[in-house]
Amino acid sequence: MFGISIYLSSDHDFETTIQQASKNGFSLIFSSLHIPEENPANYRYLLTRLGAAANAHDMQLILDISSESLAHIGLKIDNADQLPN
Repeated sequence: MFGISIYLSSDHDFETTIQQASKNGFSLIFSSLHIPEENPANYRYLLTRLGAAANAHDMQLILDISSESLAHIGLKIDNADQLPN
């Protein structure tokens, strides 16, 4: 099983990266919401895009999160799997 890392602040065309990785047998995507350069105001939009791309290519998404990063997108640890659209 192989995976890729997507850094939301630097890979603005991550859908293409995910598509290429999927075609080459990768099945996991890792991303973090603890990167200081990230703008928390964009988390919801970027995570929605990232989740849609992962679903479209049948890839698992693994996120490094904290309660603070969840709060930026209106979630808590008990509903972290409910990313709103």
